[in-house]
Amino acid sequence: MGGVVVSTAYSYLGQCEMSHMVGSQGSPKVSKGMVTTLLDRFRSPIIEKLHFAVFLPNLTSLERIAPTVCRILQNGHELTITVQRLGDTRGLGSNKEQYLNHGCHFHYIVSSDAGDGYERDILALASSWCGPVPLRDKILVFGGGSNGSWYNSVLKTRVCATTVIYLQDKDLGSSEWLSMLTAEEWRAWDKPTIELVVITHDRPWSLQRLLDSVKQAHYFGDTVNMVINLEQTADQETRRIAEGFTMGSIESRISVRHRIVYAGLMTAVVESWYPHGNHSYGVILEDDVELSPLFYAWIKFCVLRYRYGTPSKDASPLYGISLYQPKVTELHMEGRRPFNARDLFAKANIEHPHTPYLSQVPCSWGAVYFPEHWREFQQYLSLRLSEHVMPATDIVVPNLRSNKWSRSWKKFFNEMVYLQGYVSLYPNYEYFVSLSTNHLEVGEHVPANINQEKQSQYFLPLMQEPEIAKRYPGTELGVKLLDLPLSDLPKWADLPTLDLWGGISTLERLRDVGLERRVNMSVCQFDETQPSALQYLCPPKEVLRPGVSHKIVYDSSTEDDDPDLMQG
Repeated sequence: MGGVVVSTAYSYLGQCEMSHMVGSQGSPKVSKGMVTTLLDRFRSPIIEKLHFAVFLPNLTSLERIAPTVCRILQNGHELTITVQRLGDTRGLGSNKEQYLNHGCHFHYIVSSDAGDGYERDILALASSWCGPVPLRDKILVFGGGSNGSWYNSVLKTRVCATTVIYLQDKDLGSSEWLSMLTAEEWRAWDKPTIELVVITHDRPWSLQRLLDSVKQAHYFGDTVNMVINLEQTADQETRRIAEGFTMGSIESRISVRHRIVYAGLMTAVVESWYPHGNHSYGVILEDDVELSPLFYAWIKFCVLRYRYGTPSKDASPLYGISLYQPKVTELHMEGRRPFNARDLFAKANIEHPHTPYLSQVPCSWGAVYFPEHWREFQQYLSLRLSEHVMPATDIVVPNLRSNKWSRSWKKFFNEMVYLQGYVSLYPNYEYFVSLSTNHLEVGEHVPANINQEKQSQYFLPLMQEPEIAKRYPGTELGVKLLDLPLSDLPKWADLPTLDLWGGISTLERLRDVGLERRVNMSVCQFDETQPSALQYLCPPKEVLRPGVSHKIVYDSSTEDDDPDLMQG
């Protein structure tokens, strides 16, 4: 015999008023969605309980954020909701109302019509939250409106909150992922600074499409930091689009840079961004990329989980987060091969084949790069191009097709991640639904005669907003951000790992292979003093011993006859 007890988390302040959920035979009618969520909770570790306070301008905003509210309650957190009387055509009754949404039942408070009602509500919240013994982490959420005109900004210290966030009205329906953040991740909400780095040349139509997708995305109260890098030969229309771009009502800081000497794509990418401190993250975007409205949600969710919610020593090999999930592998010597991470994981009997995964392969079609690793890459690239210890054409990674990509920054990035055992996080949604796609337009690495079949291997469907997804279940339009194992990002230790060729490996194995290669390359002598950048080619000194001979494995690469489309 078994059963399910629906806890008081589904009611308000411990009240259990669920008579409307009882059918004619006296048995509870529990929705399929609630059953799924309860099963997820049974399988998931117990999370630290949080207290949320949500302030909304009207019932329309409440309806939009209802799925997020329901999941907050289903995760066992405490919640109070205050709804103002602003711009609502529907009548509101008593000060305590109920809301039923697909089996989720919660209460909300209707604020007074008086002009000082908002300020009084904030004072009451401060009195409640700022007691002599603060209990659990507290999250204050303001939602609705496009420019915050109905509320005044509140310092989190004033109400003793862990975090205060401000959601625009358009963000509310896409905010369900916020309910999955842990206390530690909420504490870090304001730490990361995410900068969008656009690289453009002479494709004004491509740049316009990318910027339109940036403008349509959800940023959940964060300021949008963007720099648009123009090549020296950028045409007048491209410059006009870049110089005139704004984010509308979304708070933003946008700058434009224009080269005076032609750089080429490798230099344009590598010099497009440099981190400012270790909480600085760069989203590298070439102009033929297009973004999902939820790309920033994926970035922020993953950054908070694996940079701030995971011990740094565990996740130190993680150099970035891809927005794009590949359908082909490019790095086998014989050329590109079809690739499907779900099929690979299913054959390997991995419990959740739809899990996100770690891969050594860098993505040039929409990806976040982390500060420590990007600085390291610039040092490594400078050393390799200087030919101080070895010719730039010498092979570092055996049997890797990118050795022939002499004009690609990814050739050298592949070398670094191989030697150091680094990895990036990749999405793995059904139908290859991604947070970015590439339109494969003619450019430095894309020939004019590319055929439609090749284009179809790289163009991916973009994840749509939840309002669209719920209308198209079971299709590529119906894929949602929380279509993850147990509706959450997995623990770091549960992420599968792939090497540069797309084979299943482990972080320990990648590290050992890279170290072995650094030893065998023998570019460093045991007793010599090396510049700091040389450490990326040399093994740790304790690994080398005087008098020990190490095999020198060098070869020279030649240009690839079949141009790679993912060189970047």
